[in-house]
Amino acid sequence: MVEHEGVMQPAPAPRFSRTPASLGRGPAGPGEHGREVLADWGFGDGEIEALVEAGCLAPT
Repeated sequence: MVEHEGVMQPAPAPRFSRTPASLGRGPAGPGEHGREVLADWGFGDGEIEALVEAGCLAPT
């Protein structure tokens, strides 16, 4: 386990002697990429806005 940006998470594995492992960025926060994920899954802008208005998705 390693601490990265204040969050404990599993260390990169496997560990090879000639290929250094690194963590690129910290984990996403709750709801941080909700709109992008829903758009990738085929939700339209109107559907996403309806979810925000209903309180199912955090406004960003």
